[in-house]
Amino acid sequence: MGLSIGVVTIDYLPQPPQPMYKFMQDLMADPGVGTDMDLFDDAEPWEAGDGENVFYEFERDELLRRADGWAAKQHIDAADRATLLQWVDHLPYRGDFIMLHLGI
Repeated sequence: MGLSIGVVTIDYLPQPPQPMYKFMQDLMADPGVGTDMDLFDDAEPWEAGDGENVFYEFERDELLRRADGWAAKQHIDAADRATLLQWVDHLPYRGDFIMLHLGI
């Protein structure tokens, strides 16, 4: 077993408009947001921190499913839902993974 050593850098993104901002707020409070009806997403993401500063690591498809489930539960209209999913899909993933720092 080898030891991996990594340095974390954070590139803060511009504050997104709605509904992306609200989705990220709800994701910060509950990383399982949007998974209520998702039979394929029962795993919790890797996380560190608590309260007002958290790190979550998501696979692209997992985060897209959560965003879509959240939008359905919030009754987001089709245009805003498409905008949300496009925004999530175009986040700066490394491969198909992203680590988000969500903080206040």
